[in-house]
Amino acid sequence: MAKTPTSYVLRPPQFEFDRARIKWTGSLQEFKDAYFEREIAIYEQAWAAGRFPALLDALALCREHERPLPLWVSEAATAELEAVFKSRSKGRRGRTARLHSEEQTNFVHRVRWEWVSLCMDYRAEEKEQGFKITRAQVFEWASEQLIGTIAQGSPEAIEESYDYVRKAIKNGEGARFYVSRDAETYFTRSKP
Repeated sequence: MAKTPTSYVLRPPQFEFDRARIKWTGSLQEFKDAYFEREIAIYEQAWAAGRFPALLDALALCREHERPLPLWVSEAATAELEAVFKSRSKGRRGRTARLHSEEQTNFVHRVRWEWVSLCMDYRAEEKEQGFKITRAQVFEWASEQLIGTIAQGSPEAIEESYDYVRKAIKNGEGARFYVSRDAETYFTRSKP
């Protein structure tokens, strides 16, 4: 049995790509363009063959060359991020073991907090005009407004969410309740 050459072990040839020398035309920009096109084509072939690091290399190449992402890179990165978002987190169990579930829970807390905050602002205005709206009435109102949505809950659950988000914001952790612009597509309510 023949021994594998050391150069092969250190950097095994994975694909048969045309890595022909790029011809120098005297223009640095043309040379950079040709280099970019050659490398991105290699990464696309490697990605199509199932090599995940090729996607990382393509992202790095685009960043280093200050180029927009080719469509295949954008689509692949989006698909991979969505897969991670919906996959099970290692070492976690229970209702929020999946990142998607954790984000959905935070989304529910955020929506509840927003509705209560809206009513609290209104409550302050009404108080100035001599009307009294109690804190319990605020949570009751928010609970009624959220019936049929993913954030529905009892007034007590609404209050817990409100206090939870308010405390996080006070402690500088409010970014945890960031809501994606596509949140409604990620967090659809299943039929009861």
